[in-house]
Amino acid sequence: MNLDMMTVDPSDMDKDDADCRPLIELTAAVLQPLFILTQPITTVRNACIVGDLSTAEELLTQEIDTDANDHTSYAHRSSVMARKHNWDRALQDAIKSISIHPSSTGYISKGIALCGNGHIQGARAAFDVAFTYTNQDLQTVHSLLLTKAIALFNADQHDEAMLLLKELVAGCPDADTRACRFVEAYLRIQLGIEALDGARHDEAADHFTAAVNSGAFSSRSPIHFMYEDLVVVRYDDAYIMLFITGCLVQLFGWDLKSLWQKAHQKRCDALLLAGKLQDAVKSYQHMMDTSDDITKAKCLDWSNAFTKECSTLCLTNGDVALAASKYDRAIDLYSAAIDLDSASDIAFANRSKAKLGKMLWEEALLDAQKVIQLNPSCHVGYKLKHAALHSVQRYDEAILAFRIMLSKLDNAHDAETRKLRQQYLSPSQVDRAIRKVIDAQLEDAPSRVLDTTTGLLCDREVQIRTFKSSIEYSELVSSTITHRDVQMKRVEEVVMSYFQYVMLSHRWEGKEPLLQDIQGKVVYKLDQVGGIKKLQSFCKTARDLGYRWAWSDTCCIDKSNNVELQKSVNSMFVWYHHSALTIIYLSDVPPS
Repeated sequence: MNLDMMTVDPSDMDKDDADCRPLIELTAAVLQPLFILTQPITTVRNACIVGDLSTAEELLTQEIDTDANDHTSYAHRSSVMARKHNWDRALQDAIKSISIHPSSTGYISKGIALCGNGHIQGARAAFDVAFTYTNQDLQTVHSLLLTKAIALFNADQHDEAMLLLKELVAGCPDADTRACRFVEAYLRIQLGIEALDGARHDEAADHFTAAVNSGAFSSRSPIHFMYEDLVVVRYDDAYIMLFITGCLVQLFGWDLKSLWQKAHQKRCDALLLAGKLQDAVKSYQHMMDTSDDITKAKCLDWSNAFTKECSTLCLTNGDVALAASKYDRAIDLYSAAIDLDSASDIAFANRSKAKLGKMLWEEALLDAQKVIQLNPSCHVGYKLKHAALHSVQRYDEAILAFRIMLSKLDNAHDAETRKLRQQYLSPSQVDRAIRKVIDAQLEDAPSRVLDTTTGLLCDREVQIRTFKSSIEYSELVSSTITHRDVQMKRVEEVVMSYFQYVMLSHRWEGKEPLLQDIQGKVVYKLDQVGGIKKLQSFCKTARDLGYRWAWSDTCCIDKSNNVELQKSVNSMFVWYHHSALTIIYLSDVPPS
């Protein structure tokens, strides 16, 4: 092994490396004056790192056979046997190492073996003795305490191990806190996995979240490359094991390279199992946002499976909330599904429905347009667009969207979808139905009336054209086409309301305006001479009372046409009878 593997040029470090600079410099400073390492040990180290424990055991046994007093090889073989969970052999080798030459390495190996055997009190004593071989070097003591914490944790002494780590963070130099956080993060992950296996999903999510938030690592962090070696050095004739990250791999078999990925993935899984779908989605998004390309590639299969399952659950639960009219909940769940899969037209469609229920018309319209963009051949987006446009009183646009929806149904490939067309009326069908009601309504109405809004005289066809260009007509068509049959009562109410007219009852005086005097002219703009002022006052009064149409016998009959005149006289009683209001003009009563 080359010592250069343990050093890093600070100028070569990127932003993500910077957090590790203090520990890198510290490790290099400790190792450089003490470094002694033989080739066999390097080979054993490499075998341990890749998990080839049988090879490591064989090499160490060869070393022992070559030199029966090689206490270091006994200590290292004890660690290998501990990795294989052969605790009795591990303890035997540790005791043999100590009997040959007491050392920190030997007592640490003994402590680990005793923990594995469940002899916690003896393990604590072994670790305590190991500290006597550190020459009070604070960094070495710190490393040994971390090793002790891990061994105790593996022996199910979780509370004691976590408490020890907490105290180390509080009491150690700033340069060492990252190692503590790193170990704590790893142990949190193990606690989370244990809770997950026990179906304690909320507890598991808390542990994984603590690991993620520890700040110990990131997907871009080279931490698993910085500390790859279990370094054995001679220090005042005593062998000291310096605890660095590679030690975790060799002593305990930790998988460090996927640690960041595992913490995030497990947190997502735990939150999903806990039913916290929105938190799961946020956690997943955070993971993706902070992952490098290599990490994303490694977790692609998991990512696809997670997003599929989470999206399905969000949609399912969103549908339940929507059916229960819990629109806020539904919107949140559909939004979470969209965050996972922005190409899901179903999620956008359902969220649009929820927003319609919440009366968020403009937002519902945006979602409807997104549905059309994602699936232009489907009728659903246009149906939702119609509903949103109708709600914001953009009726002509709504009718156009509905026409397109009907064409999508007519041209659908499957018969079931085409059958849906039977649930709706076309705008032309509605128009014909409305016209019949209009004709019936105007049958007992004057053939000419004054438009109180414009001041113009109108015949029946002009009245009808004015109605068809009105917002009332557009709203009526837009609302009626959504039904299988014409809602006649609704049509009759709208038509009757629109075509209501007011009659004038008065006594002729002097020169009254005739049809020829006002035809094609705006009544309100005529000079107030003779009966014009009375006519203007009548129209304004009718308009102010909310009536669009007004009739006066002076100017609404073509008295030059005897047939029309006679017909009007015969019909006048019926017209008065069906009028909405009769306004009486009393010329001899002064204004109040």
